[in-house]
Amino acid sequence: MGFGQRKGATVYKLIPKTGYITDDLITIKYNNFNFQFSGSYFFNKNWGIESSMTMPFNYYYGSEANKFISYIEKKYSDDYFVNIDGFKFYYNDNDELFENQLSKFGVGPIYKYEEDNFFIVGRALFGGISLDIRNISAYLKKKESNESINISWKREVNSDDKYSGSDMLAFCFNPSITLGYRLNNWLALNCDINYWISKFDFACIETTTNAISHDVQIQKFKYKTLLNEISFGVGIMFTF
Repeated sequence: MGFGQRKGATVYKLIPKTGYITDDLITIKYNNFNFQFSGSYFFNKNWGIESSMTMPFNYYYGSEANKFISYIEKKYSDDYFVNIDGFKFYYNDNDELFENQLSKFGVGPIYKYEEDNFFIVGRALFGGISLDIRNISAYLKKKESNESINISWKREVNSDDKYSGSDMLAFCFNPSITLGYRLNNWLALNCDINYWISKFDFACIETTTNAISHDVQIQKFKYKTLLNEISFGVGIMFTF
């Protein structure tokens, strides 16, 4: 049986460019550092099963939020006073914007080969990856007029959708390889490469409501893509 803790850095993500304004509300765009915790059990000398959880650090994304705010202000500020709501929920005590990044988990077979104090471990884990889409709204008050407009951006939720809020979960496949050096019978150092591939299929909705006439206009931004992510990490492993 073994337990490992690794600290890694996501160095590459392939995200298709859509050009939608809602791109800046989706958490899959950012690279960051993460902690990965795993536990494994070996049925024999080489083969076993492992479960893993990857938790990211908070990522400060002020530039992305400011890009979204600037776009809305530029589009409407000539004719309206603009008040944007929603980002306040993502500020920390230092007034910095942060985001809880993608969390991942998986379970699957594991293979280990050892030679003296050196070892190599290969994995093929299947699990899930969480995604958060920020719900943001803007209140527009027309200058020198009583006209006002409310605009909201959020993920589309269907009647058969399992996830009713801003969070959603997608299937994830996670192959990885670890190189390690055993210091003694219970402690080892390791470095690894992780690859995640996951499929997302969802839509973001922009709803514009005239507060006076109650007319509603809806625009849909469709996302259907594969997310490819690579990370490198180092850590320690305990065996018992």
